Order: sequence, then structure tokens, then C-alpha cells
Amino acid sequence: MFKSEQSLFSPSLTASMVFNVMSDTEITRADTVRFRVMRAIEANPQITQRELAEQIGTSVGSVNYSINALVDRGLVKVENFRASKTKWRYLYVLTPRGFAEKAASTHRFLQRHIEEYEALKLEIEALQMELEKSDIPAESYADGQVKRHIPGKS
Repeated sequence: MFKSEQSLFSPSLTASMVFNVMSDTEITRADTVRFRVMRAIEANPQITQRELAEQIGTSVGSVNYSINALVDRGLVKVENFRASKTKWRYLYVLTPRGFAEKAASTHRFLQRHIEEYEALKLEIEALQMELEKSDIPAESYADGQVKRHIPGKS
């Protein structure tokens, strides 16, 4: 084990310390909403803003703001279409530039999630080592849950 790895496995390890090890791949909430909007639009161009909001877990206003930002940046094109004889709806289409940005965003999000996964693995290992060093016995179960024994209780 390298010296830098040893410091990651110290008993006083905290989640913030683990996440500080990760790169500076900063992804904001707005980035996340825009990315999820682009993914949903690519999958279903006829999706409504209300359906988008429900699908990605945000407000309709946030979706509207994100779509307008994507349109302003030339990543999404909005077209009208007739949903019935009396009702018009919008069709959201990723532009070629939008597809390129979605691919780049996919790469950034994947990289960030891999970094988070690796950091969590380190934190789990550190916590397991801390638990092994403690004087309170623990039983591990096949489902990954840990049951702690408290002295005097059965």
C-alpha cells in the first residue's frame, strides 16, 4: 500500500476527505437537469415539460428554464405539431450540436460517477477496517448488512 493510500484508510477518515481526493469535475444541479432533459428529449421528442419534470424529479419551471437555455445555446430545436384537431404541442429535437454536447456531457457524468464510486469504495474499506479494529464484534450477512452486537442485549 502506498503512503497516500494509507492516509485514506485512517480511522478518522470522513466522507469529505474521500471526496476531496476526486478530481475537480464540477457538475452543478443545472448541469444535471440539462443533461437529463437532453437524454429524455432524445428518447422521446414529444415529451411534455410536465412529463419531463416528473421523470427527472424537478419542477416544471426548472425544466422550462433548462429547455430555453438549451434552445439559446443551439442544442435543442423546438417545433410545433398538432397533437389533435384542437391542440398544439411542442416537439423537442436535439440539434447536431446538441448530440455532440450530450455525448460530451455523458462522458463527464460517467467520469464523475466513476470517481464517486472509487471514493466510496475507499470509504467503505476504511470503515470496514475501523470496524474490524473496534472492540465491538459484528456479524456480516450475505446481503451486505452488518448487525452490531450491543453488550447486554441479545
